[in-house]
Amino acid sequence: MRFNAEKKLEVAEEFININKKEEARDHYLKAISLAGGLGFSIAGPIAGGAILGNFLDYKFNLAPRMTLFFLFIGFIISILSAYRFIKDSLKE
Repeated sequence: MRFNAEKKLEVAEEFININKKEEARDHYLKAISLAGGLGFSIAGPIAGGAILGNFLDYKFNLAPRMTLFFLFIGFIISILSAYRFIKDSLKE
């Protein structure tokens, strides 16, 4: 804010430009956050299923049955998780 020649208060152009830059940065960071969250919601259950299945295969000597089973379960969970994540993101 500053006073112009007629002694009226006005918004300085440099403040407007700063606000536009901050809004663009916030939009960019929000997009990166959404992409990262979506990636983790897809990759997490699949990786967790593979690790759990591999552990159970070696523990009970059932290779590769448990790994494939838990990979499939992880895939289903990742689809549901991604759907819920996108649905919640579109509400905002």
